[in-house]
Amino acid sequence: MPDKLRVLDFGPVSPLRSQSIWHALAEAAGETGRATLSFMRPAAPYVGIGMQRSIAEVDLDYCRSAGLSVIRRRVGGGPVYLDARQLFFQVSMPRRSLPASRGEAISGLLGPLAPAFAAAGIDASLDGSGELSASGAKVCGHGAGEIGDGVAVVGNLITAFNYTRAAGICWTGSARVTERLEALMRRWVGSFPHDLDASAFVAAAPVALAEALGMEAEAGELDSREQQLIRAWDNQLSDPAWTREGEFPPPAPGALRVVKIRSGVHAIFRTTSGPGFFATAEWGRLTGLERLGEECPPALEGEEVRAALAALAGAGWLDESELRAISRAGVMESEGVRA
Repeated sequence: MPDKLRVLDFGPVSPLRSQSIWHALAEAAGETGRATLSFMRPAAPYVGIGMQRSIAEVDLDYCRSAGLSVIRRRVGGGPVYLDARQLFFQVSMPRRSLPASRGEAISGLLGPLAPAFAAAGIDASLDGSGELSASGAKVCGHGAGEIGDGVAVVGNLITAFNYTRAAGICWTGSARVTERLEALMRRWVGSFPHDLDASAFVAAAPVALAEALGMEAEAGELDSREQQLIRAWDNQLSDPAWTREGEFPPPAPGALRVVKIRSGVHAIFRTTSGPGFFATAEWGRLTGLERLGEECPPALEGEEVRAALAALAGAGWLDESELRAISRAGVMESEGVRA
């Protein structure tokens, strides 16, 4: 484990640089063994999507009309809306310095930042689903992935959140479904009407993380290798072919869609090719179910997700491939885990 935690504050950067910088820092960490905590804000709003997700999950017409660029990141996860009201932070480490368990590695780097959220004005804690949350709502959108021999855990301090845009960037095929997604985001993604002290977060985070890692935090700067890597990642992440398909071109999604709102909360819907419906699963329970275009009895609401989905399959609403897709999306894993 390195004994120094380098701290870099880039301030406002372009949407492309808000991604290429931390990709480069993670790759460099695998080469040098250096640990870095970095901060930045995107100077313009944009959409990010993971490397193994289909671009068809993004409503590209909506993005064009809203002037939103789309950038595919080198790690996983679905489409997300990002803007200057989100302060990004990234922890870059050599993979060998972290536990083999992905969950342990993420919680070990996110959990110590709770005091920094408190310094900013949010009483957040790492909950049972692995989210930094306050009153059940996530206050930090996070992700993690390996780049070469380095690892990046990325997150944000959400000072305000544009729920309408965040729902609008997701292709749904139905204005009604988009409205349902927005309502779920308003319930489960935190946004704070008072002014949060982002500068206090930036000051407190290095101290808290360095203490947890047994390191000493110190301000630093990029070296020439990292600058070279940033330019290389600029080129890759801005390549239209990469944006369309990624490294391993993902298959086009089927008619069924699953959208993760936060760990433990998912929207499941279909608007084409079969019975149209919208369902909500929260911590292993089906908490909402409606047939699009007509009313359906809420008899399954409150049932365990597995049993409820099996009943829907029996009624012809889902097929076996769709059940497997729902399981792969992690909906079943949230059973029994509550924020």
